[in-house]
Amino acid sequence: MRRRFQSLLAVLFAGLILASTSVARANEASGKRLTFSGSAGFGRPFVLVTDIDDTIKVSHILDPIAKVVRFLSTPVSFAGMASLYNLLLIEADRAGLNAEFSVVSGTPNLLRGSVLRFVDDFGFPDPEIVFTRPLTASTLPYKIEKVGEILNRPDMRDAVVLLIGDDTEHDPAAYHRADHDIGGRAGFKSDIYIRRVKGGTRAVSTRQVFFDSAADIALLEHARGRLSRQSVLAVFDEVEYERDFERLFVPGEYCPGTSSPRMSEDVRVADVAPDLLQRLRGIEQRLRAHCVLSQEWLRQNSHKALSGISTDSALYHSLKGRDDLEMLREGELLHDGQTGDR
Repeated sequence: MRRRFQSLLAVLFAGLILASTSVARANEASGKRLTFSGSAGFGRPFVLVTDIDDTIKVSHILDPIAKVVRFLSTPVSFAGMASLYNLLLIEADRAGLNAEFSVVSGTPNLLRGSVLRFVDDFGFPDPEIVFTRPLTASTLPYKIEKVGEILNRPDMRDAVVLLIGDDTEHDPAAYHRADHDIGGRAGFKSDIYIRRVKGGTRAVSTRQVFFDSAADIALLEHARGRLSRQSVLAVFDEVEYERDFERLFVPGEYCPGTSSPRMSEDVRVADVAPDLLQRLRGIEQRLRAHCVLSQEWLRQNSHKALSGISTDSALYHSLKGRDDLEMLREGELLHDGQTGDR
């Protein structure tokens, strides 16, 4: 229990230190990116459905105490996700598809305003539909029902459907049910992307792909012919040059270690341009270096949180300023005992 409490306090202190920088960078990036403002296409539907918490927003869903503190703190968006969503919808619209963006969140109705503000503040597309959960509703049946409402309509034959969530609660099961029950009947197949937060590797269906960052989805969507090279590189830039670990993975939860799966080794991207594959490998290495840095920061600062001493941000910034890839080459700190492997 003491160890758990130590980790929690260190995570919370980390969040307070990083939040203002994260939001400033996110808002600066949102001012530079193209923003999808509605589709002019009249072709077959292109439907992107997303969850919010721990999918595009760092929320600590797995830890009830950290979840409350995180909600009361300045919001943090995962790097590259807003750009990815905007670019996917813009390119679908340019291809003549009827591009749509919807949100199905497990956030209670009482907090619906926080969902709308987050989407707007961090430059995500304007959603056509936003569902939040009735306070008395169980999350799984609620999500199955609401995703079904979005997809169960007569114009969905041969539609392109992307369902994006995470492995903290019920997204894999809810998305699988929607794809299997409605897709099979309506004539479409969904591509399901699940962010690793618990560290899962077992997919619910063959349509499901785990991802560690927006860069993983970008490359696979490029391989599937739905995202241009230029757009992939734009998403790569945001993820690769992000220095705040809280915008890359949930502090204190899973983060990719040396033995974690890599999108660059997935057969579905084997035929993309070699330079894009190499670029993704570099991003994967950098994510693993950030994982090491975050674990070390939390380890060295947990005792300060317990003793009531103000957290020394200089340690984090000194670690953050080091050359991550050089650290990896030297093998410093990098072994499964200090990474997010589970």
